[in-house]
Amino acid sequence: MTMEFPPFQAFKDLLNRYHDAPNIGSVSLGQKLPDPIGTEEYVEGMQQIYKLAFGKDSPAPPTDPDQRDEYEVMKRKLERKISEH
Repeated sequence: MTMEFPPFQAFKDLLNRYHDAPNIGSVSLGQKLPDPIGTEEYVEGMQQIYKLAFGKDSPAPPTDPDQRDEYEVMKRKLERKISEH
């Protein structure tokens, strides 16, 4: 099975880093960047991520104080992004 990814630099870096990995030949980069998404689709995606990460059915927040702080920062950043759009 072949997997094709957009030609983003992060994917290029990963392919270069793992060029000796088994089955790396089944991964390729396309020639075209994906079309940009609209604001509505962007917000819907962010809301879905929020629900999965912080909603009522999401995993419990970390108990370690440092990890909990990072959790809260990410939650607030995502809330802010959603409210901006």
